[in-house]
Amino acid sequence: MNFSNKGNLAEKRQFRADAPNRLCDITQHRARDGWVCCAAVIDAYSRRIVGWSISDRITAEIVVDALEMARWRRRPEPGTVVHADRGAQYTSWLFGHRLHQAGLLGSMGRVASSVDNALIESFWSTMQRELLDRDV
Repeated sequence: MNFSNKGNLAEKRQFRADAPNRLCDITQHRARDGWVCCAAVIDAYSRRIVGWSISDRITAEIVVDALEMARWRRRPEPGTVVHADRGAQYTSWLFGHRLHQAGLLGSMGRVASSVDNALIESFWSTMQRELLDRDV
């Protein structure tokens, strides 16, 4: 999900921000005893994760929890654009309702476009290699 007051950064393929913006996506990873599902919000300006949630199931609640943490920590202005992929979690009534309540505007990526959320996908790749794909 991309928060931006300056339009859709992902659509313009601009992943460098001149002010705090955020990108978010969801992934799952096989662990020894099942799946680990993670949702995260990344600030494109600082490249920091500013909101996250972890569960054993992919649900609308984990993306809403990550969004709420990011909102609490960064307080985006009303009218901020929130960009996400077309996953069921982001198209859910719960997520859309929460965006509306916060005065945020939703935006969806294109179908089968791997570059719409390149910044957060790069984060997921690093997290999986460095933290989850380890035999300790």
